Parts: sequence; structure tokens; C-alpha cells
Amino acid sequence: DLAGLAIDGFAPDARFAPLVEGEAPAGGFAGTIAHALLDPAQAPVVQRHLGGVIAATEGKFVAANAALWTGGAFIHAPRGQAFAGPVSVTLEGAEGAIFPRLLIVAEPGSEVAVVVHATSADAALLASTVVEVVAEADARVRLAFDIRWGANTQEFAIIRAKSGKGSDVKVDTLAVGGHLVKQTFEGLL
Repeated sequence: DLAGLAIDGFAPDARFAPLVEGEAPAGGFAGTIAHALLDPAQAPVVQRHLGGVIAATEGKFVAANAALWTGGAFIHAPRGQAFAGPVSVTLEGAEGAIFPRLLIVAEPGSEVAVVVHATSADAALLASTVVEVVAEADARVRLAFDIRWGANTQEFAIIRAKSGKGSDVKVDTLAVGGHLVKQTFEGLL
């Protein structure tokens, strides 16, 4: 029962920022949302899709993420292009609360693999994670989670993919840490 869990009892960790590593093909992007918004070619893609798969009003954890996230990761696979290797996104929390946000956009006929690594110390930490995947027609997206939270971390994550005709989205997760880890996976057509 999570009715008594007070999100506001956890101070946001102002130092939290995802680390994104990977090389995007021409016209693509792998980095932070903040950097993507500074790029004239990527900003419209972020603005069109961010918050379009998961509405900010879908429960208290999603609402907290929408209100309090300060950094996020953005991976964009352009039409017909494939990333040469996987993109690594590292989420490292210290204490308090973190609000990781990840947006993956795979245009028609593109291909991308993303591995999310999540770690924390043993201090009390609340992680409210939102992952949006847009896989347009015939796109291939591989998303893997390597969850190694500390003993006092509670994570509430929603991962939702919106799939176009002929697209293929595969999600794997390995959770070997944390006090409480709840991940919700959903697919939309």
C-alpha cells in the first residue's frame, strides 16, 4: 500500500543528471534533453514527443516527475538510420529524490539499442522514472534496464512505448537491488 508514501518527504537531489554515452548516426542524437533543445534540428522532435506518450496526470509519481524533473536523456534515431552500437544511459542517485526522464524517438526504418544503468548508495532515495518510447513504422528499439539500486532506494517507473505499423520494441529488465522497485511496462499501437 503506497497511500501513505509522501513524495514531498524526499528533497529533490539537485545534483542529479543522467549520463548519456553513445554515438548517433547523421541526423540523430544521443544526449541530454537540455542539449537537444539547444540544437535547431533536435528541438522540434523533443517538443513534438515529450509528454506525448505519458500524460503528466497519470498518478502521483508521474505527476511528481513531470513537475520536478530537471534533467533527462533523449535518443533520436533518424529515418532509415541505425546506431552502430548501444547507447548507455546512467542514472546515479545519492539521496533524497530523483526524477529520471528518458525519451526515445525512432523514426521509420531506424534502429537503436539503449541500456539504462541505475545505481545508488544505501541512503534513502526515491526515484520516480518516466520513459517514453516512440517507435514509428518499421523501427526497431531495444531497451534494457540494469537496475542495481542501493538497499534503501524505492523506484516507481513507468515505461510506455507507442508503436507504429511494423515496428518492433523489445524491453528487458534486470533488477537486483533496491528496497522496493515497481516498473510498469505498457505498449500502445
